[in-house]
Amino acid sequence: MSKRGRVVRPAAVGVTLSCLFPGLMAAAFNPQSAGGAEVTEAEGPIRVVIAGGQAGSGRINTTRPVFRFRVSGAAAEIVCRVDDGPELPCASPFRLPRLGQGRHWFSVTARPIDPDGLPVRVSHRFKVDTWPPGTRMLRGTRGTVRTIRRRAKAVFRVRGLRGSKGLQCRLGGRRWHRCRRWVTRWVGPGRHVIRFRAVDAAGNADPTPIVRRWRVKRWKPGIRGARRYAAGRAGTVSLAVDLGWRVAGVRKGRRARTASTIKAMLMVAYLRRSGVRNRPLDSGERSLLGTMIRHSDNTAASTVRDIVGESAIRRLATRAGMKRFEYSPIWGIMRVNARDHAVFMRRIDRLVPERHRGFALGQLGNITGSQSWGIGQVRHPGWHLYFKGGWGIADGSHGGVVDHQIALLRRGRWRIGLAILTEGNPSVEYGNQTLRGVAVRVLRGLPR
Repeated sequence: MSKRGRVVRPAAVGVTLSCLFPGLMAAAFNPQSAGGAEVTEAEGPIRVVIAGGQAGSGRINTTRPVFRFRVSGAAAEIVCRVDDGPELPCASPFRLPRLGQGRHWFSVTARPIDPDGLPVRVSHRFKVDTWPPGTRMLRGTRGTVRTIRRRAKAVFRVRGLRGSKGLQCRLGGRRWHRCRRWVTRWVGPGRHVIRFRAVDAAGNADPTPIVRRWRVKRWKPGIRGARRYAAGRAGTVSLAVDLGWRVAGVRKGRRARTASTIKAMLMVAYLRRSGVRNRPLDSGERSLLGTMIRHSDNTAASTVRDIVGESAIRRLATRAGMKRFEYSPIWGIMRVNARDHAVFMRRIDRLVPERHRGFALGQLGNITGSQSWGIGQVRHPGWHLYFKGGWGIADGSHGGVVDHQIALLRRGRWRIGLAILTEGNPSVEYGNQTLRGVAVRVLRGLPR
């Protein structure tokens, strides 16, 4: 008699049933369905292995499963048996007769040529389960989703029913793949469809997946309308809109004198000072900065400029991503283009130290009536507006009046940086009208 062999665990890639000792029955199950049941191996003249087909699972999603097996050694006869049915001669692959739902077992027996030898039998237990699970949508994006970003987020929460062991999802025409109960997808403009289905341990999938359709509509600034309007106005208009992933505009690289728009930079540079950023502002500082921003006081601006200094202003411009900023000791004639101003304003709340963020936005959001012209007279439902304007007499190369406005529009996590720079205006009032007309057209249709 051969001696008993070692005990091993089946590999996760499938199930192998071995019996090398005459008369020994061995059964093994998929570790996921039988908790990692052990397989006993022994030595003998015949080796029988059930491996392949549907032998790798304790659950089968067909009523007529197919099993593959191998017999090594001198066998006179090979017979198969299903449950308590008769033993019948068989060959691999072997398709079982139609089975009902529930637990079953399949065995392969090899009878040796030696009439005195004992048969070798290997069996595999399994469960037939063809009933698919259900799927339920608990939450999901639908309808029209509006965004200002390159892509919009869609969120879905799904649950499997009736013995579900997992979920699969399929976006558009892509393949089904495994997903979790919470699914987030970022998609671009257009119409989209996503499907969900639950899958059980036997591999049954819900035949009626949940289908959710939605549309992403991305807002585009009204650059064309603003350009046409500006073409009919006296002077020159430069325009830039920073959406975070794109800066659109008209003559957005043309540099112009900053006028009082530079006061927003002066405030941020002051609040970023090492001796200021981590402590509360005193009443004198709050008054100085508030007068400079809300009332556009020039004396206060000169005081802040002298305190801050040139290097701090240049460092701020670099950190803000302003590529063509030109410093001047006279703050009113520093030069900047619309693109750089828009980029700065979109980032302004993040450039300000957190301790002073509320104060800074409070000043830009409460410009006094006498300074609240142009974009300050345009309604933006659902959006918070923070802006600064400035005007002055242009130098001899352009003549007329420069009249500018820079702004941050914020709604939740959405941020839009805007800069409208005008030169060669016949008067300040004319420039204010141009600023308002451009702002109305470029911001038309903002998502609410």
